[in-house]
Amino acid sequence: MKDKAYTYNPILCKNILKRLPFPVVIVFAIVIVFSLKVAAGRSKVLDAESKVPVARVSIFDRTGKMIATGDDKGGLPEISPGAYPIILRSLGYSDKKVSSPQESVIEMMRMAYDLPEVKVDTRRRPILHLTGYLREISSMSSSFDTVMLYREKWVDFMIPADKEKHFKGWTDPRILKSKSYYKFTDVLGKDSVSDRINHHFSWSDWLSLPPRVNQPKTIVRNRQISDTIMGLYSSAEVWKRDTTKIRVDIDVLADTLRGKWAPRLNSRLWRDLEFKRLLLSFEYSDCDTFSVKPQNIDRMSCYIESMGRGHDMFRFNNPYDNILYVTTYVDLVIADREYLTVKDARRKEKDQLLALEEASLVLEAEKMPRDSVINDLIARVNAIDHDKRRLGMDIDTRVGNGHLPVPSSYKKKDKFVRALKSVISGFSIKKHD
Repeated sequence: MKDKAYTYNPILCKNILKRLPFPVVIVFAIVIVFSLKVAAGRSKVLDAESKVPVARVSIFDRTGKMIATGDDKGGLPEISPGAYPIILRSLGYSDKKVSSPQESVIEMMRMAYDLPEVKVDTRRRPILHLTGYLREISSMSSSFDTVMLYREKWVDFMIPADKEKHFKGWTDPRILKSKSYYKFTDVLGKDSVSDRINHHFSWSDWLSLPPRVNQPKTIVRNRQISDTIMGLYSSAEVWKRDTTKIRVDIDVLADTLRGKWAPRLNSRLWRDLEFKRLLLSFEYSDCDTFSVKPQNIDRMSCYIESMGRGHDMFRFNNPYDNILYVTTYVDLVIADREYLTVKDARRKEKDQLLALEEASLVLEAEKMPRDSVINDLIARVNAIDHDKRRLGMDIDTRVGNGHLPVPSSYKKKDKFVRALKSVISGFSIKKHD
């Protein structure tokens, strides 16, 4: 049976409008006009070469704080004029600075950064060692102050071949090298910077490489196509394929099935924590099979927004305190890919510095540009004189001057041993009453 074709019938529409009350028609017309005006006034983000919409871009305000994300069709939400200039970020694209809301069409350039193709006999070298360069922007906000974190770190992963049983490897990021920059801003706008903090509120350490996931049938059959898998109320997965490269954008909160992309964040540890947003993006290369595997990952990004951080960790979720909002944006680039024997893999597992020093492309990844807000923060933190700060600290005079009382347990126990030591060494221990 053929599908019935529906065409516009002006006479039918006119009859329907005549039967409606006049106030309803007026309200209906106002809603349509307002919707068209809003849709026409929204900015749209496109790929500079293909002119295809860039989905779910991350939006950062003039202070470097992430404030919103774009939709699946490249549209930007309404943004306060005071937030400009804003920075747009998306996986695989260079950062784009937007100076004013009048820019209706925004084009983003793809990053020209590709790893050389690696071909090796996996029977002799069954372990794949991935070295990644990670940049993170996180914030923790309350009604009184805000802490912003910018962090750069080197991480690595060890992924054994499917049939390898002598080496387990790991898909959680192992930190090889890390540098953090913090900015503290109070309610009056005054700020200070540091390279350390007592609380760990970032989500980046809980991200891991996803397991093997089967591709949709439409992606397998076609070399250039896109496909969307719907969740309960919105799109859950957006797949885009270009020959052997595949990009997947995931909304983990769209339904319960998307937790497979972030297994550690889907743990019972976070069941009592309220996540507002949890978006992931992956880019894979050499995808000639029916699935995408962690061995094929080139890039990864995520955006997480939550109320609090952790399972009562540091009392972040204490109901008697102010509610803290935590956001984390992470961009991970695989900078080096190397196949190893089991012996070499065990050697690098024990020596983290060796794993970093032997990576061949680490300098290229560190040359990725930063925006001016991040560069200013790094300059302020690097200008801190740590030696002067330590010398200016007051010394605790109670330590090491002999005036601390000896514990009672020390007086009562091992009297014979202490007496023997005093005879041999010629010294006596002064007892304090």
